[in-house]
Amino acid sequence: MILRVNGRCRHCTWGRLEMKKSWGSNRIIYQAEALKKSALEKCELQLDNHFRKIEIADLKDQIRLFKNEISELNILIEKYEEMYRKYREKDESMPAFNTGNLSHEKILHELYELINKKLTDLSGQQLYLPKLKDIDAGFFREMNDVYQDLISTNYIKYCICFAIGMENSHIAECFSVEITSVYMIKYRLKLQAGLDKTTDFGLFLRKWIRVGK
Repeated sequence: MILRVNGRCRHCTWGRLEMKKSWGSNRIIYQAEALKKSALEKCELQLDNHFRKIEIADLKDQIRLFKNEISELNILIEKYEEMYRKYREKDESMPAFNTGNLSHEKILHELYELINKKLTDLSGQQLYLPKLKDIDAGFFREMNDVYQDLISTNYIKYCICFAIGMENSHIAECFSVEITSVYMIKYRLKLQAGLDKTTDFGLFLRKWIRVGK
């Protein structure tokens, strides 16, 4: 016997209800999956944006560090350029001393710098500095014959100062000593060379400058 509800077959009604129930359930599941997928995509997007922000922040830090390094390098470059400029100016103003002996040329360079820096009398500088070029290998050869290498580098510089006719006060100023010390050194050098008190030490040394010319 077939039961009818409102003129419809009971089994047909239940079938339709089950179909609606199944369709509604599937729809809920689909919507839930869609929401889940949307949430995951949103989460992934947020994570991606988050990591992008971190990467951008890291890049900004790196850029800032690079800019600081570039700034420091530019400062160093400016310093080296200034040092090189001064070196070139010094090198161009320094005459070439050719004695054939590096130690002797070093003595002349040092004495040149000493007079150039310490002597405040500019006219004295202009008078003495060019004369250093007159000191050649012959001068050092004669000095070696007289003093037999028993003379200090500093005393050699004093001898050169006496030879080019520097005033005692100017010599004292260049070597930062009292003028009495200059007289004492001259006296010792004369004795060591076997000269008597009446000998003009400057004239004696100037004769060496002409040797080898």
